Amino acid sequence: MEQLNRIELKGTVGSVRTITVGGQTQGVHIRMVTSFFYTNSLREPVMEDTWHDVTIWQRDNFPDLGLIQKGTRIHITGRVVQNKYTSSDGVERTGTDINAYKVELIEEGVTIQTSLT
Repeated sequence: MEQLNRIELKGTVGSVRTITVGGQTQGVHIRMVTSFFYTNSLREPVMEDTWHDVTIWQRDNFPDLGLIQKGTRIHITGRVVQNKYTSSDGVERTGTDINAYKVELIEEGVTIQTSLT
């Protein structure tokens, strides 16, 4: 049986946090928002936003991660990962993260595409 763990998201970056290892930038953790538009039963337009946590590790074929800023339009393909951690109040929690292996920065009329191949 074939198994698949892949997600594609196209949205807008809300925040960026640099991941530093040994004093060097190794990746970024971003929060991005995707929006879903629909019409409700009263025929009113509704916009539903969903926030996602995404980790992008620096690769040779990736663009400069410094190009990713708040407000950047981005299209990512990655895999869903669940992380267990203990919060500051001692409660064990589970979080869902997306590890990106393909990144496209979408600028006005220009797409910078990179992938982990």
